[in-house]
Amino acid sequence: MSAPITNQPKRSGGTQTSDWMDMPKSPPNCPAGLEYLTMIDQLYLYQKVDVLETLIGLDAKFAFTVKNSTGEKIYNIKENSFWLTRCLCGQNRPFDINIIDKYRNKVIHLHKPFSTYINRMKVSAPPGTEIGTVDEEGFFFPSYIIKNATGSTTFRIESPLQSRICSEATFPIKSGDGSLQVGEIYKYWWGCLGAVREILTDADYFRITFPMDLDIKMKAVMLGACILINSSIGKSSNAPGQ
Repeated sequence: MSAPITNQPKRSGGTQTSDWMDMPKSPPNCPAGLEYLTMIDQLYLYQKVDVLETLIGLDAKFAFTVKNSTGEKIYNIKENSFWLTRCLCGQNRPFDINIIDKYRNKVIHLHKPFSTYINRMKVSAPPGTEIGTVDEEGFFFPSYIIKNATGSTTFRIESPLQSRICSEATFPIKSGDGSLQVGEIYKYWWGCLGAVREILTDADYFRITFPMDLDIKMKAVMLGACILINSSIGKSSNAPGQ
């Protein structure tokens, strides 16, 4: 039997990878492409906005660059959805999202079906192998329930009570029973000038923190949870008191 592949080859004619994180050694039973998350306890998500779609009033596809704490790229995130679906359904739309590494390999897949009230997202790594789900509970200030592949609740993410538009917001990540905080999803505010940018372009900037020794698959599900939260913010931003 041949030895397992721990490094993915660079495709011919590929893009420059000097600003990307080097792949660490793969731990046992690690889905291909999640090796990058082994020695990570923070992830930064920078949203990329399609200005043309924004100007014509169309809900833009989700697109993020994921970086580590030193600014090295880890993944690109790209939504796959039809423009008419985004136009008609807005925040309620179904979508598929591919999370891609520096070699353009699809390493994580996110799927959200159409919803009118409660959102649910399936997370697969590699694509086709479900490793967990994120379920939204409530509306104005929802919680997000993270479950593993067997359906057991592992974590709960709570919504903040403060405004989420033109302000910073912290979403605490707690244990399944809610007794212990283990991390957080933090939404940055761009500042006074950035407030205009955020309102007009819906461009967000997030930081996710979690324990270094957290199961690597759950780190990937946390990444999916951040995307679902970003998707849900628009639906609940007009809630009373916000």
